[in-house]
Amino acid sequence: KKNNIPSILINARMSEPSLGKYQKFASTLVSETLNNLSLIATQNQNSADRFINLGMAKDKVVNAGNIKFDQNPQAEQLTTKAIKKIIGNRMVIIFASTHEGEEQQIINSFLTVKDKIDTLLVIVPRHPERFNSVEKLVNTAGLTIERRSSARSATKVQVLLGDSMGEMMSYFEVSDVVFMGGSLNDTGGHNMLEPAALSKPILFGPTVFNFAEISADLLSQQAAIQVQNSDELFGKIIELLDDKKQLKILGSNAKNYFESQQGAVKKLSKLITNLI
Repeated sequence: KKNNIPSILINARMSEPSLGKYQKFASTLVSETLNNLSLIATQNQNSADRFINLGMAKDKVVNAGNIKFDQNPQAEQLTTKAIKKIIGNRMVIIFASTHEGEEQQIINSFLTVKDKIDTLLVIVPRHPERFNSVEKLVNTAGLTIERRSSARSATKVQVLLGDSMGEMMSYFEVSDVVFMGGSLNDTGGHNMLEPAALSKPILFGPTVFNFAEISADLLSQQAAIQVQNSDELFGKIIELLDDKKQLKILGSNAKNYFESQQGAVKKLSKLITNLI
């Protein structure tokens, strides 16, 4: 600011909880700091409104859209082929980016309906340091499990532990149903756009404040299903596995929504060009 150098905060997001904390603890500092920026380009209108509520000049806030929609997320085909070989011909439910406490809920609910679901559960914990503890949870519950890193086949087990890094898109690609973790606890959910880009049916829990607008859009477009707890989650999974038409509709709607929101990079490029 002192050297008259333009500065832009791009792809900016402000959640409702974060807004409350900033307003409570450092409203003046945040307001003064933000107004040293030349421009804030937000992911969505709700975030734009929150930055303005924090004191950013209204004419310096623009809703440019989310650049994540302009990504072209694709699975690495050799990895996908390797995972498919492990899975065989089974239907697959992915529990992606799960957090502490969620796996226990998932396992407990699965135990009540396991005789009704002839599918492979793939659990991919968010943090690698939890791989061993999650495997222990599954074993303690009396379920059979293999690890991606050592499995040659998972055709005769109930759970495959995704203990590998950088392979999430391949897990999504081989899945029939995707549950996005971080939503059965207070984490706030994780990115639903990657499975949406692959036309996958998406489910998530009640806590998705990190992706409030995207989750609301997916629900309004009939492109995802929200559940309130793990028991309801498995109830919906059973329904979907028995209704292949609904599975296809959910996945198609998710893909259509993803493509309809693209264009943020072009808007940002224009904003930057105008500023400099």
